[in-house]
Amino acid sequence: MIFVAPIWDDDAAMVLNLILSRTIESLTDSLSGAILQHSSGNPFRHPLVLVPNLHVRTWLMLQLSDRLGVSFDIRCLLLERGLWSLLASCEKASRGKQSEAIRPRQLQLLIFKILLDGSFQESAGGLSDYLRAGHPTHLERVKRACQLSSRLVSLFFEYEYHRPDLMKDWLEGGIDTTAETDDSGLFNEERMIFQRLFGSDGLIQSIGSGQNAGLATLPMLARSLGDDYIKPDEDDLSSIHLFGFSHLSRFHSSLLFRLSRIYPVNLYQMNLFPDLPGEGESDLAALAARIIQLNHKQPMQSTLARKWGRPGRDFIRLLDDLCSSQEPRPAVHVIHRNTPASNPQPQSLLQAVQAVLSGSRELSELQSQFSSDGSVCIFSAASARREVESVFNSIIARMQKDDSLTLNDIAILVTDMDVYRNHIEAVFDQPRIPVDYNLADLNASEASLYSTAVKDLLALAESRFSRSDVFRLLMNPCFMKKLRLSKDKIQTWLHWASTLNVYYGIDADQKRNVTGDMNDSPMFTWKLALQRLRLGRLMDIPEHTLPWEMFETFDNILPYEDHESKNAELLLTFTSTLDALFTRIMMLSESEGDGSFWANEIRSLLSDFLDIPDDRQEEEGIQKGLDAALDDFEFAATALDSSDGVSPFTFHEVREYLVNQMGSTDCSRGRYLIQGVTVSEIRPLRPLPFRLIYILGLQEGTFPGKETRSTLDCRVSETRQIGDLSQPEINCGMFLDTLLSARQHLYLSYIRKDLQKDEDWEPCSLIREVKDLIQELTGDTALPFNVVDTSLQSFDSLGAGLEQGNADLSSRFSLNDWLIAMSKSTTGIDADTLANIIPRDSLIHPKNWPAGTRIHSGNLPLPLSEIPTPLRIRELRDFICNPIENGLHRLFGWRLEWDDSKDTELNDEEPFSLPASVRYRYTDILQQMAAHYDKDGFNLEKALSCFHRRLSLQGDLPDGLLGQYATGHAREQLNLFISKEDPGFLKDFLSQHREDKIIESVFFGECSGLKHHQCNLPHLHWLLQNGEGSPERLIELSGDIGPLWLSESTITHLVLKPFKKSQPETVEKEAITDFLFYALLQCQGGDVGVFSKRMSFEVRYISQSQAAQWIFRPDSIEYNAYLSALLHDYCSTAALDLLPFRTARLFLKSIENKSINRDHFLNEFLLSMNNQFGAIDSSAEDIQTFFPAIYPRMGLKRSSGA
Repeated sequence: MIFVAPIWDDDAAMVLNLILSRTIESLTDSLSGAILQHSSGNPFRHPLVLVPNLHVRTWLMLQLSDRLGVSFDIRCLLLERGLWSLLASCEKASRGKQSEAIRPRQLQLLIFKILLDGSFQESAGGLSDYLRAGHPTHLERVKRACQLSSRLVSLFFEYEYHRPDLMKDWLEGGIDTTAETDDSGLFNEERMIFQRLFGSDGLIQSIGSGQNAGLATLPMLARSLGDDYIKPDEDDLSSIHLFGFSHLSRFHSSLLFRLSRIYPVNLYQMNLFPDLPGEGESDLAALAARIIQLNHKQPMQSTLARKWGRPGRDFIRLLDDLCSSQEPRPAVHVIHRNTPASNPQPQSLLQAVQAVLSGSRELSELQSQFSSDGSVCIFSAASARREVESVFNSIIARMQKDDSLTLNDIAILVTDMDVYRNHIEAVFDQPRIPVDYNLADLNASEASLYSTAVKDLLALAESRFSRSDVFRLLMNPCFMKKLRLSKDKIQTWLHWASTLNVYYGIDADQKRNVTGDMNDSPMFTWKLALQRLRLGRLMDIPEHTLPWEMFETFDNILPYEDHESKNAELLLTFTSTLDALFTRIMMLSESEGDGSFWANEIRSLLSDFLDIPDDRQEEEGIQKGLDAALDDFEFAATALDSSDGVSPFTFHEVREYLVNQMGSTDCSRGRYLIQGVTVSEIRPLRPLPFRLIYILGLQEGTFPGKETRSTLDCRVSETRQIGDLSQPEINCGMFLDTLLSARQHLYLSYIRKDLQKDEDWEPCSLIREVKDLIQELTGDTALPFNVVDTSLQSFDSLGAGLEQGNADLSSRFSLNDWLIAMSKSTTGIDADTLANIIPRDSLIHPKNWPAGTRIHSGNLPLPLSEIPTPLRIRELRDFICNPIENGLHRLFGWRLEWDDSKDTELNDEEPFSLPASVRYRYTDILQQMAAHYDKDGFNLEKALSCFHRRLSLQGDLPDGLLGQYATGHAREQLNLFISKEDPGFLKDFLSQHREDKIIESVFFGECSGLKHHQCNLPHLHWLLQNGEGSPERLIELSGDIGPLWLSESTITHLVLKPFKKSQPETVEKEAITDFLFYALLQCQGGDVGVFSKRMSFEVRYISQSQAAQWIFRPDSIEYNAYLSALLHDYCSTAALDLLPFRTARLFLKSIENKSINRDHFLNEFLLSMNNQFGAIDSSAEDIQTFFPAIYPRMGLKRSSGA
């Protein structure tokens, strides 16, 4: 049934219609019927529909096109824009001129400059005191002024909407100079700023010109028109309809009464007032009186709709208050659309909850009549990530169960998009099961590529030009698109910057300005790096040089060349791009000018360096918004041109304003409502219906929030007026609207724990009240309602949630989660369970398993033997040293210790001591020096001097005195190390192996090019037998070792640790790599390269304080047996069954609230493991006996002699 609104006679007095209904679909039917009636008889007349936001507009236009057809002419505008167009046409009809609307950000820019004006900062008051507090720098004052201007412009518009009489007094009255309180002085400053903007001689009045009537805000334009509006002669507007508003401000409500005198005006509002009529009309005064009566009831007698529905109730009272203040009282028709057909008997728990909340049914009618049917679910999660993962699993499970459900029928609402955005993108964009979705309410400053690029580009002027600052911009897709760069090119550039040791500073002068240091050294700067690259193209560099051999330099600059720098086009692009970027930024950072100058300069800068990628066309909205912000500077140039004493804009002021504008701008990803799952923040004035709605982040303290009153707000000391709403009241109202918008399923979620602080969190009061209501509706039924606690990790507890009737939350559609969960399962999982999850082309798909296979922790499927499994010899060495950690990492990617290493390629800090990488290079250099120690013409002191100079020119050493100290200390240690003449140390070793052949390095399966004194070998292969009935597995090993000394019968590896004082018990680990390399050579079935199977292998270890020696003899049978056991242990998963996870968990739980020291803990833990492993020794050192299959027996002994 489509509702048809009353028709007005054009000659009769107009009235305002207020249409109320409990569902938004019924309101849409009423709107479509009214549009049809008002437009009948004249096809050229069109209605004007005003909506609160673009989201409601998108939904409403889809609904109206479905009801009325796509060809129907309907203007649907946002509230402010629509009202401005109406008033502007009335102004033109009465005055012949039309005002222009002044935008909030234009006012903010003017306020920004007023706050930075020297005369204002010298005045006495709270705002000026804040700007001067703490003797801030100019940049700090700019940041403070920008923050204040943003808040003040928001307050000024709120004053105009909610306190129109106050604004009128501000413009007509003077500043109160007799104020005695701090607050009064603060408010006088606000009034002074307002008068400087809008006063008779203010900045805004000075801009009015020619054919226009000037600039004004919407309230000012309405105030200037008075009470009698003239309808334009050629007006094709049939009626005005306001849709989707739960409340309006005092100004907007008053304006609607004036417009209702010349146009039919309809307001469509959700009726959330219990005890009100169902179908028909009522009087506005009677409705407001009834609301006041309900408000005076005791809280215990109030329903949830009365508690949460204050925005709508206050709006009714506000309309009645405005009617009472006018003579004669305007007629307002209140039309109720709550027919019995629109309120059927609830069939599910969700419908029962909505019936009680909307007032269509009393709680007593439905009490204890429903069971927990899954239509309403409250669940908790351990983190925001787990909330999103549970929602993702629920969506897939629901869609598999219901073929009619589409992604467009689902909405995810979050309380804070900044918290959830990264989790949503990570979970929903997973490659295995990607789910289409659209993201709304994103902060452009954080989520937009173009906005990020603009911020990074402008931030360079205030930065050190560090490596990370520059490459953050270069890696932005917008920068790459403009300069036609690929990721490979950027990675090459980053490799150059890292290898050339660029840390910060354009050149020596800019580096000195940043650091305040008097050092004129160009080390670590971009200019030196670019010079080295260019010289590498001009100068001949020897192809092979030893590390201590110097080659030709130019003006003490060491040329650099690698394979990529031989590409002239790539090198030219890199150098010219950085030169142009640095020159442009430095020029702008030192400039000053008016708004027009900066608008042109910034547009030119962005046009030269940034462009929008083809696959991110939604960024065009951000680009247009930024261009509009630059138009504000041209507007400011006009406004400030007539103002005396206002200084020109500086670059810092321009940058801060633009960054502030981007931070207050929303952006989106995808098309709202029509491109998959709708993901947005839960915000007011969006009562849009969805079949499935998930609301995330409803924990206490986060939602509905706390009432905070800004000290800048003039209303803070006033008595609260009708229509004044706090943030918690607004949030409660939109929560109520959202609950009533779910059509089939509603999920409410909260985070139950702060994992960082190990604190438990409680659900917010709204969830507790909803839970109490549901328990009243379910009573003592067979399926009571319970809150579902999701698992701590996505792979925990395979069956969690099944008993609560919400199995969709515990479903798993991630292959990794299933494999990890299976490894913890003792009963196993049927192959059919995973057949639809694992890709069919995967080697572990169930189609490749034997019939009846069940998967558990002891037999995770291994790849087939036809595909080699790559393995580095270093991985085996780490496994021997720490079998548990490296075994878990091999199988699951787990690390028992947190890896806090940083990306060295983006390191910004120059070295202040001898870097660890250089110390390792000293060791390599020392080993190569040892190979040349007795050669003719070799001089150790000269070699070290050249080596240090080369390191210094390359930027590998600290600059200045720090570098001299570091190299001097290293030289002293090296001289002591080399000159030590004790038996077994370096001099003794070199004299023993004077005649041996030297191989500086041996690579097997890793090196692509042959260098001087280097040996390249193919991969070493091993065919692993997995046991009877299991397929063989081919292992392909790679690695490197060196330097080696070769005699007729012995291979000798020299291991030097010149800066290390080794502990005797850890020295044996140094020989593991050599042992594995020799064992693999022995098992290859013949000689490998220059290495004979008959050779023995000697390892000589020399540190500052210790010399050690190991000798391994040829024995292929023993080595074969050892390597088979080692590789089987490393590749198998059966040993994980022996890890005492369950015992450890139970033990830790038993001592959770007890204080216990370390020794007592170990003893108690070992005793508690008897239940799993039987009688064991009480020594903690024997714990490796619990892992016989995973802990290999190395069996190495240190030799006492040769």
